[in-house]
Amino acid sequence: MGTSRGTVGTTTMNTLILAFLLALATAVFALQNTDSVMIKFLLWEYETSLVLVIFGSTGIGVTLALLASLGGRWKGSRTRRSLESTVNSQRERIRELEQQLSLAHEPTRSPESNL
Repeated sequence: MGTSRGTVGTTTMNTLILAFLLALATAVFALQNTDSVMIKFLLWEYETSLVLVIFGSTGIGVTLALLASLGGRWKGSRTRRSLESTVNSQRERIRELEQQLSLAHEPTRSPESNL
């Protein structure tokens, strides 16, 4: 019917491992680039370490990516809840129909058989 729990767990674990490796690579890269740099934005100027610029840029990028994915996640969650509700109502309807069918197939007793 869908993916098994093992597949979902494996996918999540692979994603976490990849995220950890990317974070580790970013940390190694940032720590090897410790020079001082001048940051200029419009009328604002600030001198800081390149490490802070790399970590800050990475943090902003991760935050923006998470915000961008919220819409799709929310829509998927709503769709899943709607489908689960439909499946549950259909299961109940099947159960009702099966009961009606079993009642229709039961042999009925005639009044003469009671004698």
